[in-house]
Amino acid sequence: MNKVKTILVAALSLVLASSCNKAETTPTEEIAVNYSVNVPMTKALGEGTAVNKVWYAVYRTDGSLLKNYQPVEFKDGKANCQVVMMRGQSYKVLFVAQHYEGADAAYGITPATATLTMPTSAVANSDNYDIFTFVDDVVNYDGTPTDAVVLERRVAQVNFSCNSEDWTNVSSLGMLPTHSSVTLASVPKSFDLLTGTPSAETVSVTYSKSARPSADMHLATVFCFVGAGDSSSDFTTDATLSLYTSEDQVEAVRTLTVNNLPVKSNYKTNVNGNIMTGSVNYNITIDPVGTETNHPL
Repeated sequence: MNKVKTILVAALSLVLASSCNKAETTPTEEIAVNYSVNVPMTKALGEGTAVNKVWYAVYRTDGSLLKNYQPVEFKDGKANCQVVMMRGQSYKVLFVAQHYEGADAAYGITPATATLTMPTSAVANSDNYDIFTFVDDVVNYDGTPTDAVVLERRVAQVNFSCNSEDWTNVSSLGMLPTHSSVTLASVPKSFDLLTGTPSAETVSVTYSKSARPSADMHLATVFCFVGAGDSSSDFTTDATLSLYTSEDQVEAVRTLTVNNLPVKSNYKTNVNGNIMTGSVNYNITIDPVGTETNHPL
C-alpha cells in the first residue's frame, strides 16, 4: 500500500507541476486577432473603388518577416484580416490594398523586405493604380480586440485638363482628343512600407494610351510614388502628355512636356489651362484629394 500511495503522490505532483507550467505560459499564448480594414473613399478618379484585395503580413519590430498572408477580398469598402499574435509580444502588422487582375497586383510586393515596386509600364486614366497602405505598431500585445484600421493613400495623382476656351477651340476644329498617354520621369523605383521611405533609385514610367476620362476638359490622369520629403517643394517629376483623336492613331496630335512638376502623396497635382490650341499657357496647383479645385473630377 505504501508503494501504491507513493506512486499516487508522485503522479499528483506531476499534474500540479504541469498545471503550474501551463499557468506560467498563458501570458504568451497565441491569439487569433481580427482586423477590420477600411479604405477612405476620398475623391479621386474612381474614389478607390478599383481596390479589390488586401494583402497583409506580420513583422517583428526589427522588420524581419514573421508571417505572410494571402490576399483577402475587399468588398463593400472593407476587408477582414485575421493574424496570429502572442501576448506580451510586439509586432508591425502591414496592410496593402490595391487592384488585382486575377493573382497579379498592380504594384509588386516583396514580403521579405516589405517593399512595393512601381510598375514601369502602366495604363493611363485608370484608377487601378490607386493604392492604400497602413502599418499597425503593436506594443506588448495584451489580447484586447483591435480597432478598425483605416488605410492611407500611398500615391500622388497627376491630372491634365484644359480650360473652356481651349476645349471650345478644339471642338470647332473637330479635333477633340479621345485618348491620351503620359510619361513620368524620375519616379521612385520602390517604397519601403515599414519605414515609409521611397527608394533613391528612380525609373521612368510609361502610362500607355487609353480612352481619356469621360468628363469634358479632363485630358489625362495617372498615379505615382513620391520621392523623399513628400511635399510640394521637395519632389518633382517631368511629365509628358500625349493626345490622340482615335484609339488606333499612332502619332499624337498634341504633346506637352511639363518639367519639374511637383507631386505629393495623397494630393492631386493639376495641370490646367490652354493646352491644345494657341500658345501653351497653363497653371499648376496641388490640392488635397478631397477637394475640387481647378479640376472637374
